Order: sequence, then C-alpha cells, then structure tokens
Amino acid sequence: MCSTNYSKEEILELLIAQYKFQIEFDPVVVKGMNFNFQSSIFTWRDSCDLIAPKGLAKIYHQRFKIDRPLLELENMLTNEYHNTLSDFCEYLSKHAKRETIVPIKLLGKNCRTAAIFKALKKHLIEEGIDATELKLDIPE
Repeated sequence: MCSTNYSKEEILELLIAQYKFQIEFDPVVVKGMNFNFQSSIFTWRDSCDLIAPKGLAKIYHQRFKIDRPLLELENMLTNEYHNTLSDFCEYLSKHAKRETIVPIKLLGKNCRTAAIFKALKKHLIEEGIDATELKLDIPE
C-alpha cells in the first residue's frame, strides 16, 4: 500500500460527511449548518457537539497518523475562535497521509476487491477487533 496526501477540499468533504452522519443520530448536533472554509473551528466544534479542543486534537492526530508534534494541532484547535476550517483542513492536507490501496494479484489477475478487504481487515485488527474469522467471498 502507498500513501498520498489529502487535498484541503477532501478534508472539508470528510468533515461535512461526518456532520451529516452525526445529525442522523445525535439530537444535540445543530441541524442545518453549512460548513465551509470560512467557518470557525469553534462553530464547527460547537455545532457538532465535539469534545474539547485538546482531546479532539489527539483523536485527529492519531486517526490521521500525523507525524508532527501533537502540540501544533492542539494550538490550532484551542485557538478555535481565530482559526477556521480552512486552517484545519490545510494543516491536515499537509501532514495527513491517505492510504492508496493497490490491487493485489489473485489467481493471476489484479483484484482491487481483495486488496480493499485485506486493508480493512488489517485496520480492524489494528483497532483491537478480532477479524480472524472474516473471509472474502468473491462471486464467480
């Protein structure tokens, strides 16, 4: 597997998709928000009912496997009235790596499905989930 950087726009799309998912299940999340690059981090965090800035920084630092000091992200999120989603997305686009799943050879043919399954299983195991019984059933 290879890795590439996310674009700033892709990061914003991820944040918006997460928000849309949250409003379906979390009654505290403010509905009808239209987040964009000019939205303050405070508005985003408050509207989405997210945890305190330092805890949120730790989660994003781990989830995106950022190889920079955690303090950088903490400072950005703690200064939530001044910084915008543009600042946050820009930071993640520079330092977060997106895994690129390359098809693997399976019975002499390239198979993207098998590669995706293998990557998902690996990530589940890394999160402490017992995935030993997961099997890939490829239709003929």
